[in-house]
Amino acid sequence: MKLTHSVMAVAATLFAPTVVASLAPSFAHAHATLEQGEAPVNSYYKAVVRIPHGCDGQATLKVRITVPEGMVGTKPMPKAGWELETVKGDYENTYTLHGREITSGVKEIIWTGKLEDDHFDEFVFQTRLTDTLPAGETVYVPTVQECTEGQVAWIEIPAAGQDPHSLAHPAPGLMLLAAEGGHGHGHNHGHGQGHEHGAAHGDHAMEPVKVGDLEIVQPYARATPPNAPVSGGYMVIRNSGAEADRLIGGSVDFADRVEVHEMSMENDVMKMRELSDGLEIPAGGEVALEPGGFHIMFMKMKEQLKPGESRTITLEFEKAGTVEFDLPVHDMKGGHGSHDHSGHGDHDMKGMGDKSDIEHLLKGMFETADSPLAVEPITIAGDWAVAGWAQDDRGGRGLLRKDSNGWYVHMCGGEGFRSAENLAKIGVPHHDAMSMAAEIQVAEAELGSDRIALFDSFDGVVEIGRNGSHDHSGHSSSN
Repeated sequence: MKLTHSVMAVAATLFAPTVVASLAPSFAHAHATLEQGEAPVNSYYKAVVRIPHGCDGQATLKVRITVPEGMVGTKPMPKAGWELETVKGDYENTYTLHGREITSGVKEIIWTGKLEDDHFDEFVFQTRLTDTLPAGETVYVPTVQECTEGQVAWIEIPAAGQDPHSLAHPAPGLMLLAAEGGHGHGHNHGHGQGHEHGAAHGDHAMEPVKVGDLEIVQPYARATPPNAPVSGGYMVIRNSGAEADRLIGGSVDFADRVEVHEMSMENDVMKMRELSDGLEIPAGGEVALEPGGFHIMFMKMKEQLKPGESRTITLEFEKAGTVEFDLPVHDMKGGHGSHDHSGHGDHDMKGMGDKSDIEHLLKGMFETADSPLAVEPITIAGDWAVAGWAQDDRGGRGLLRKDSNGWYVHMCGGEGFRSAENLAKIGVPHHDAMSMAAEIQVAEAELGSDRIALFDSFDGVVEIGRNGSHDHSGHSSSN
C-alpha cells in the first residue's frame, strides 16, 4: 500500500534508530493507540492518542506525533502543564478546504512536559481526513515518546496480512471507512489536486439545483430534537462563471430567519460568527457549507425537522438571484446514509461538531437582538461539556450533557464548574471531570483574568435540565 509505505519511510527517516532495547519489553502489551480506531474519509476526525504509561520506570518528557499525508487543517489541543509546538511544511498534494486551496500545514506535533511511568495520558489533535485517503485501508500515525534516557517509537507498520499486535512497537492505526453514502470520492486527479468537498453524500440521486452560473449539490438539513431552537443547512455551491457571486440571504417557513455562519478555530478556541456581508462563491470554484466551517443556520425554529422529510428553502445570491429547492432532512443520530449532526457525528470531527451545536444551542436559548451572547471557551469530555458565557455585564459557566437527542443545558453556575471535584460530585465521571478541569484552566487563561472573573461571578447554581425552563433569567448573577 503506497500510503502505508510512505508513512513508514518518513517515520524511519525521522526516528530510526529509536527503540532503546532496555525499554522495549514493558511495552509489548501496552501500545500507544487511537481512542477512535475508525473514521470515514472526507470528514473531520478528533484523534486521541493514548500513551499508556512512561518508559519502563522512566518519565516521558516529550511526545512527538507525525501527521500523515492526507490529513489536513490539523490543530493540536493544548494540555495543562505541557508546552506545545508544531512543525509545518508543504503537503505532497494541493487540497481544497472550505473553498480555499491549501498547500501546507502542520506535519508534526510536539508536546513537552512530564508523564510518570505509572501514569497514562492522552494527546489530542483535530484534522480533516481528505478524500485522497484510501477507504478500506489503515493509515498510521507514527508516535514517539522521548524519555529521561532514550525513547520508544511507535512507528512499526504491519505488512499485508500481518497482525499489528505481533509487532513490538506498532504505530497507532486508523481504519478508513467509505465516505457517507458509500463513496470514497478519491478526487486526486493525477496532478496533485485533492478536492475536499465535505458536504452530504447521501443524496446522490438528487439533481443539481442550477441558478445562473451557480450549481447547488448535496443539500441537506439536520433533523432536530424536541424544542431545539436552531438547526443547520449544508451543501456545496459551485460557480462555473467568470465572476464571483455571493450568497446573501434566504428564507424558510419552519424558522424565523436564515443566516450564513462560519465556524473557525482562533488561537485554539472555537468561534462562530454570522457573515453579515454574505459568503463569496469564487469564480470557477466552489464552497462547501459543512459542519465545522461555513454553514446555514435556521434561527428560532417554528417547528422541528424530522428525518426523512424534505422541506423547501429559498436562497438569494447577489448576481444569480433567488432559487427555491427541496432540502432533505437527515437523521441526526447517524447511520448509513444519514448524518449525525447532534455532534456532527461521522461527518465531522466530534469536537468541532459538538462545539458548534453547543454554541448554537446557547445562543438560540438566551441571545436576543439587543443582548448578544458570547460563548467561549467550550470544553468537552465524553457526554459532558462546560461552556463559558458572557452577556452584557454578566457571565457564568454552563454545564451541558448529551443524550440520544443531543446536547442540553444541565446547570448554570460559576466558579464551582472549574473544579474537577465539584464536577465529579455533580455526576461527571472522574476521568472526564479531571480532563475538563485541566482544559478549562488552559482555555480560559487565553481569555484573560477579567473574563475568568466574569465567569466566576455567577452566584450559586441553577438547574435547568432537558425539560427545564429556557428563561434567560436563569443566567443572572442574582440566582
